[in-house]
Amino acid sequence: MLPELDLGLWLIKADDRALSVDEQCYQRLILPYLIEHDIPLLFVVNQVDKIEPCREWDFSRSMPGPQQLTNISRKQFQVSQLFNVPLTQIFVTSAAEGYGLQILIEQIIHRLPKEKKWSVTRETRAEYVMPSMQRESIAGLWDTIKTAAKTILRETWTTISSRVENWFSKLFGW
Repeated sequence: MLPELDLGLWLIKADDRALSVDEQCYQRLILPYLIEHDIPLLFVVNQVDKIEPCREWDFSRSMPGPQQLTNISRKQFQVSQLFNVPLTQIFVTSAAEGYGLQILIEQIIHRLPKEKKWSVTRETRAEYVMPSMQRESIAGLWDTIKTAAKTILRETWTTISSRVENWFSKLFGW
C-alpha cells in the first residue's frame, strides 16, 4: 500500500510499552520508502485516556488530569526519541473521548495534496474541522477544478479550432 499513500499515520497505543518491533519496522521498511517518495508521516499516540493514572481523566471536559498530562508528554518524548522524529510530528488523541482530534485533523488536511483535502474534510465530523481547514480544503478543491478545466481546454483546443475552421470552410467555401 505504500505506493498509494499521500500521507502516513503511525498509530501507537498510549499504554503500549513494547515498541521495539514498531521501531525496527519503521526504520528498515517504512522510513526509507517515505523519504524516497517524499510522503509525510504523522505519529498518533491514541487512547491517551488510558494512560495512568487513568482515573484522573476528566470525562466532563474530555481532558487528561495533571499527572496524566505529564505522563502523556513523557510518552510523546519517548516516541520522539525511539523513532527519531520531532515532537511536532507526534499527536496525542483519545478517539473515544474526542481529545486531540481537531488538531490531528488539521494536520492531516494541511499535509495532504490539495486535490485530496476536500474529500477528507467532507467525511470528517464537523466539530473536528476548524473553519481555516474548511477554507483550505475548499481552496484546494477549486484549484484542482481550475487546473483540470485548463488542461481539458488546452488539450481540446486544437480539435475544437480545427472543427470550427472546417465548418467555416464548408459554410463559406474557403
